[in-house]
Amino acid sequence: MRKFIKRGRMTILGNRGAVMQRSNETNGKRIFRTQGQREPRPGAALQARRWLQTFPFRNRLPKTDRRVGVWGKWTTVGLAAMATSVICGANSALAIDYVVYSPLVVRGEKEVEYRSYYNLDNRPEINGQQGYRLAVGAGLTDFWYSDIYGNFTKGYGDGLKAQGVEWENRFQLAPQGKYWLDMGFLSEIEYRFQANAPYEVSVGPLLEKQIGGTVTTLNLLLEKTFGNNANSGVEFEYKARLRYLLKRALSPAVEAYGSPGYIGRFVPVEAQRHQIGPALYGTMRTGPSQVFSYSGAALFGLTKASPDLTLVLRMEYEFY
Repeated sequence: MRKFIKRGRMTILGNRGAVMQRSNETNGKRIFRTQGQREPRPGAALQARRWLQTFPFRNRLPKTDRRVGVWGKWTTVGLAAMATSVICGANSALAIDYVVYSPLVVRGEKEVEYRSYYNLDNRPEINGQQGYRLAVGAGLTDFWYSDIYGNFTKGYGDGLKAQGVEWENRFQLAPQGKYWLDMGFLSEIEYRFQANAPYEVSVGPLLEKQIGGTVTTLNLLLEKTFGNNANSGVEFEYKARLRYLLKRALSPAVEAYGSPGYIGRFVPVEAQRHQIGPALYGTMRTGPSQVFSYSGAALFGLTKASPDLTLVLRMEYEFY
């Protein structure tokens, strides 16, 4: 995310998850900020990192302290939201969330978001699978961001169906740059519309580190179902992204998503879902305090259980 800060006013450009910072000591300076699903083929991430690092780091993210607002009454509300997410919870196999979350939260940001994916595969039961997510969200405090999602899917032999609703909360655990690693926490609850479908909760840490012109983000999530037809185990899922801060309009990245199965009883590798592929990110200012953000990815399956190719599209309209 890039933002231009001047004394008394500021313009913000970027994706959700970027940090809003007010400073009267950076008059006229430009500060670059970045925003805020399975195991890659050995060496792929390292090769991508080395390739990106051959480019000059034209934009560097200085480590600056961000003013942390008073938690006040919002602390109790935020912790209650986290606790509720841990207790309650529902994704289906189709409703895969192809997004890597940054731990950074922007106070006062409001957004309307669209996300979708489309599977291409030789197997008819996988080819043409689609998923869509529509959301509204807001940065309620300096450390708490909350979203409400509507999920829609289209499976083999089915039309487009409303899958369920989801409440998502992200918590930033410390000001950006205070520690070597920026850390956050994600909690999600989903309620499915299908009869006798279980609830599901997803929780886990959000980690991010910037080195020069590259930003590495990692999500490590645990998923558990409750209620009717619930599974007995806890499923592990990871999401990762390596992004190079090239230009505001177009920044290249590599994304990886995967799940080896339930903790303590991982399935054989070929039965696991692992995908990796290139991605592009960009932002466009549409007003003094309005930003249109977009990103897309082409994810290639690394195992037999993964789709051959998944096309991902994400769009956000953000205002302050």
